[in-house]
Amino acid sequence: MRVILAIAKKELMSYFFSPIAYVVMTVFLIITGILFHITLEEFQGNIIPDHEPMEMIFGSSFWITQLILIPTITMRLFSEDKRTGYIEVLLSAPIRDVEVVLGKYLGASIYYIILWLPTWVYVYILYQLATPDIGPILTGFLGVILIGLFFNALGLLASALTKNQVISSVVCFCMIAI
Repeated sequence: MRVILAIAKKELMSYFFSPIAYVVMTVFLIITGILFHITLEEFQGNIIPDHEPMEMIFGSSFWITQLILIPTITMRLFSEDKRTGYIEVLLSAPIRDVEVVLGKYLGASIYYIILWLPTWVYVYILYQLATPDIGPILTGFLGVILIGLFFNALGLLASALTKNQVISSVVCFCMIAI
């Protein structure tokens, strides 16, 4: 377990020590913020909407962001290690292959969850404007996290299949789109 956590920590550090993590987070929050604003604009009209605000947020922003977000997060997991030759060092160390895979998956998954944490501000804003039902909101966040973790696994597979990060990203994009 210590080895898995060490690899996950290394992956998290590599995300936050590179500008790509902050660019991905910024783009993600801008897209979800715009979609949240559009949804609130729809709810301000006199027409009673058919859906809850967060249902519309999860329905629209989730698929748009996942097609961009997950391939960007996972494209470098194994591809970068293969390209630089670090994979030989990692796999020849006295650790099992499954620990390497789980550590990389855990690091990418934690980063994915961190990306969704600021969106809880939307729930706070909704509670300032109305009294939405918390059950669908919590279930929606749980669903977003679980589906995202599944897509992270697909991205990890795509990254393990190739040395090139761009090809890995495209393969992951196609797998998620299908």
